[in-house]
Amino acid sequence: MAQLAVFAGLDLARLDSFWICGSFGRHLQLSAAIRLGLLPVLSPARFRLLADASLAGCEKLLLAAEPGKFKAEITQRIEVVNLGGVVEYENRFIDHLRLQPIGATE
Repeated sequence: MAQLAVFAGLDLARLDSFWICGSFGRHLQLSAAIRLGLLPVLSPARFRLLADASLAGCEKLLLAAEPGKFKAEITQRIEVVNLGGVVEYENRFIDHLRLQPIGATE
């Protein structure tokens, strides 16, 4: 998580809120995710679990007085980060897979 913050130029301590969207956000047990290190150690009050954020965004776009302007404002703020190309992320991912050797079958 800290690596993502570095890419975004963010100091996690200064975030007002941390949004987790989609089915992941709907079903996430926040305390467990923090304890496991999946999420940063922040006050639970700073997290927002939003199950249907993409649907809400589509509704805002469709109902906007100037949809083109609304879309342009959003796309200017987006930065895509391909974590597959980040060596440190790949190494951490593999280190935490907790793969077990397959036992020989007879």
